[in-house]
Amino acid sequence: MTVAASFVNERTPLVDQSKASVVVKVLVGISIATLFISVSASMILFNKALMREDRFPFPVFLTTLHMAGSLTLSLLLRSIAPSFFPSASSVFRGSELPGASTEKKSLRPFVPIALCGALCLVAGNWAYKVATVSFLQMVKESHIIIVYTLMVLFGLDTLRFKSTLTLIFVAICSMVAVSAQVSLSIPGLVLQTVCGVFGSLQLVLTNMMMARSGKGKIDPMTMVLCTAPVMLAFLLPANVLFWDPLIPERLHLLWRYIACNMVLAFTLQVTIAVTVRSLSATGFSLASILKDLGIVFAASCVLGEHLTSLQLGGFLGSIVGIGLYSAMKIFPEAFDFSSSTQGSGRK
Repeated sequence: MTVAASFVNERTPLVDQSKASVVVKVLVGISIATLFISVSASMILFNKALMREDRFPFPVFLTTLHMAGSLTLSLLLRSIAPSFFPSASSVFRGSELPGASTEKKSLRPFVPIALCGALCLVAGNWAYKVATVSFLQMVKESHIIIVYTLMVLFGLDTLRFKSTLTLIFVAICSMVAVSAQVSLSIPGLVLQTVCGVFGSLQLVLTNMMMARSGKGKIDPMTMVLCTAPVMLAFLLPANVLFWDPLIPERLHLLWRYIACNMVLAFTLQVTIAVTVRSLSATGFSLASILKDLGIVFAASCVLGEHLTSLQLGGFLGSIVGIGLYSAMKIFPEAFDFSSSTQGSGRK
């Protein structure tokens, strides 16, 4: 009895530490996901309100302002608090701030990420002009499959039958949950699909760069600092093609709201980078689905919009599927039925 008790006392701290680390990991993940959901939902509603025809319906120019604001705020924050950019010195070869001599070579690895991000933002903002939010959210839920496929193709995740089925289940359920009284919009479908493909590719490429070991690993703030100028370079020529004479007048009239929108866009970009680094691109996509479900549910509660029983079923199914996928990631051994069967066979 004494031996058994001493054995338990010796082993218990290790078990408690293991449990505590899992709990901390889960709480940190939930906190980051909650932050992303809050900021992203605010950005969606802000953009939708700002881009009304009688306000500022200029998606390309608005996206350009977002990148200009992100670059300005990143440089300002870098000059005030360089400790927020731990990997910037290695990217710019020891320079405190990016200079003309080092800029081209240093930013070259960020060009594919920036190009995908620019195309995603323009297509996504444009889609809000030609389709309803409900329809776009329904199309958007299928993007988790694109992200997971790219994660597997780029070697950042392993193709697992259980994970694939779970993500497909989540995508279908979330599409059902947000599909109330949606009207088909072919331009909206095309734009949102383009947004999804390039957005998913941007997430996976970002995940690759932030998951690298050694000196090549990039922190979230440096990621925003390096992608913003490249995205701005891609967007500036596009403004020539999509310029509207009303832009200066509306900009002067709504500059306070646009300035707040630019600050929120910078906050969202930093939050996205933090979320991708902490939860991976697939985890980020699942957090995006939770955000979309939250918007639909909030609209039902606050605005009194009716949810059908089919929608409620899709909502609950999505929550269960996301919880199941998260559990498979946190406790993979509990879902490895083949190894447990072999272990019991040996006994």
